[in-house]
Amino acid sequence: MITNEGKFKYTCTRCTKQYDERKYWTAHYKTVHMQYKKKRTHPCVICKEQLKPALRWRHMEERHGWQAPTCPDCGKKFAYPWQVSAHQREVHNRLENLTYMCDECGAKFPSKERLKSHQIKHSDVKNYKCHKCSKAFKTITYLKQHLVRHSKVKRHICDKCGTAFVNYKDLYAHTIARHVTEKNFKCQMCPKAFKTQKLLKVHEKIHTGDKRHKCPMCDMAYVQSNNLKYHISRNHPDVVILTVKQPKLEP
Repeated sequence: MITNEGKFKYTCTRCTKQYDERKYWTAHYKTVHMQYKKKRTHPCVICKEQLKPALRWRHMEERHGWQAPTCPDCGKKFAYPWQVSAHQREVHNRLENLTYMCDECGAKFPSKERLKSHQIKHSDVKNYKCHKCSKAFKTITYLKQHLVRHSKVKRHICDKCGTAFVNYKDLYAHTIARHVTEKNFKCQMCPKAFKTQKLLKVHEKIHTGDKRHKCPMCDMAYVQSNNLKYHISRNHPDVVILTVKQPKLEP
């Protein structure tokens, strides 16, 4: 529709919400109202949990300890080995003149457009704002994934207890915390073991001395963010609000 001022307004036909830009209307409609006719999931070959193909590699690595098919050139991970071959043909082998290099990480690209798209990862600019809360995101993809939380449609159901969740990430965290008891990921430097590879990697930083969580008020540094929070609450209580870890915006 066009307003009296001559500006376009994109109105949702399902709930009458209005947006100034078409991309926000599209993101709203797809995440809130669009229903999928088919459940596009496949069972895990080990535990039979229903998984989306794009999330298969993460599940196999963190739940079962299987190394995901990985591109040796850029480290990108895939659900199936054939996807690695296709990726290498399309992205690496075919692109001979990689003349545009990222100043932040050294990655090379065949065009300015590809380089600019990559540099969004290093930028702090977040132009895609959520119309329901104060959060903002670097890309439209991250915004779409965030809008699912506002929809309150819980499509992801735990097959163990029936608890439903808005997204797969929350379901996975619930499954690990409530239903997984085996600790198959063992530390090579001490007797400790963990439920997931991610938890093991966090623990291994204790042995490597990777203290990346630094106090802004003194020279103390810690391996884990929780230890830094405790330090600040005990020694610098006036600045706790400035250093509390913010929720991760990008999935």
